[in-house]
Amino acid sequence: MRDFFDVARYPTSSFVIRKVAPRGGDCYTITGDITIKGVSKTLDFMARIENNGEVLEAFAEIKIDRSELDVQYGSGSIFDDLGDQVIYDEFTLNVHLVARKTAFGS
Repeated sequence: MRDFFDVARYPTSSFVIRKVAPRGGDCYTITGDITIKGVSKTLDFMARIENNGEVLEAFAEIKIDRSELDVQYGSGSIFDDLGDQVIYDEFTLNVHLVARKTAFGS
């Protein structure tokens, strides 16, 4: 899979949260920048955040179109005649983030 993400040239990817906006109840809109293969894209997605005493937990499902981030290997939207070798462009990240409040100096 080295060709897919070109890990020799791009060994890491990142996601930086830029904004968290309440939507009501335990739902929030998260805005952030994802970077894969040196290409960045701003994403907005919904997250559910639970306050469990000393721990905050966030849950989200994020849909990403990899072709917008230069991950082109096997993409039917980029290459013709791949037949049954096509790899879908959209993938889903299921996120479960756990943070201790004490880590933030609460």
